[in-house]
Amino acid sequence: MNLIHRIPYRNIIKPYFYFELKKHFWIIVMMVIFIVVFVIARRTYKYTCNTNENKYIIHDDEILPQVAYYAYEPEEIKYVFWTGGYDSTFLLCYYFIVQDKPVQPIYITCQNLDSRFGTIGRKNQSMELKTMKIIRKTLIERYPYKKNRLLPTHYVMSIKKDNDVSRKFIKLHKKNNYFTRDLNQYERMARYSLACNYPIMIGLERCGTGLDEATQNHRVGKWENCRILPLHLLDDKHKELDIFRNIIFSICHLTKKDMKNLSLYSNNYFYDILYMTVSCWYPTNKGLSCGECPMCKQRII
Repeated sequence: MNLIHRIPYRNIIKPYFYFELKKHFWIIVMMVIFIVVFVIARRTYKYTCNTNENKYIIHDDEILPQVAYYAYEPEEIKYVFWTGGYDSTFLLCYYFIVQDKPVQPIYITCQNLDSRFGTIGRKNQSMELKTMKIIRKTLIERYPYKKNRLLPTHYVMSIKKDNDVSRKFIKLHKKNNYFTRDLNQYERMARYSLACNYPIMIGLERCGTGLDEATQNHRVGKWENCRILPLHLLDDKHKELDIFRNIIFSICHLTKKDMKNLSLYSNNYFYDILYMTVSCWYPTNKGLSCGECPMCKQRII
């Protein structure tokens, strides 16, 4: 005979923190969703291309001991948008190796670089970061006597918002059919440069598309002197190109083949550095180039 007295479940005294899973299931789900949305929103706002000011960080592993990086006057330094890609790496190497100039690389990391919204950044960002680290290490090992001329990269986490610049870029897209999207990395670069006290070089090749197509008939000069025409010389259809007034189009007169030849046959050989670059929008999970995207198909080395 079972002598255990069975107490009805409803009469059990429940502890203070007790809750019934079935009864509170949706409350728990909503709390989890709220926390996830809050974390994503906070991360996105913190590292976005639309904030109150330009912000960047410097990686500790790029600061070498007993190296005086900032012993130069600001006007001596060549500021370069760098991604580890073919064009921007040629630009960096040309001024660092051939022209023997101090170079300040700038890499934009904010999540919505190529779109209005974004939380994880571009799919090739990890590949670009890895490639830039490898190239930096190679350059310093090859040219130890001028390692102070390769300044630690500015990793841009956020970019100052400027509605006027954004509006003008969208107008260029809609009015003249420039660019494939009404907001992309060039609009971000324009805004970042305008909030700086110095002009920034961009690795734009002579290709007849994108930013080259938009600016090719409205630039003057070559190398570090190549800039957008002054506002009063731009026709009404292209007045908005003035948003690029703080960008230097140093290599827009060169094709990829021209860059290859210069890296091979100049007195300062650096073709092997260009060979280390990456040119892929959608790398595989193993970090390899996809071989299918437009950038992969345009690669010549």
